[in-house]
Amino acid sequence: MRREPERHLSPMIWVSLERLGKRIKLARLVRNLTQKQIAERAMISVETVRGIERGEPIGSFCGFLGILQALGASNQIDFVLLDDPTGTVLMQSRVRKRAAPIKPPEPIPYVPIRQKPKLTLVRKEPVKKGEIGEAITLEDMMKVLRESIEKSKKDPDPSNND
Repeated sequence: MRREPERHLSPMIWVSLERLGKRIKLARLVRNLTQKQIAERAMISVETVRGIERGEPIGSFCGFLGILQALGASNQIDFVLLDDPTGTVLMQSRVRKRAAPIKPPEPIPYVPIRQKPKLTLVRKEPVKKGEIGEAITLEDMMKVLRESIEKSKKDPDPSNND
């Protein structure tokens, strides 16, 4: 028998309590557990388990968590408010605006490297004095190597540079 609605609870809360109570009861029945077994495992009274399953506003949050643990579903509490679009919108609208603009970071000073480069750049033409070499793609490099191999097959004398 359902108790009379308390004045401080909205109808939505009553509906939510009833739905939650039905789901808890279904989970208990599927696991073939009695209300007494759940009460013992959750360390609450059998009357509290019955009231919660009926959707009555009784018990404590700790009692509810105890029931979830007794059902082996305590990790389900992690999903409460996991996806909260309303909270996300509110949080983004209330982000504090900074009073002063953020200063850009100091530029990193350029220090020229005086070591010989470990990577050799390949070009189709020799690099002239004072000219900067440029990197090419692996595909172009393979093409240059194939051309060089073909040229060496046709002209086995390496001193003959055209």
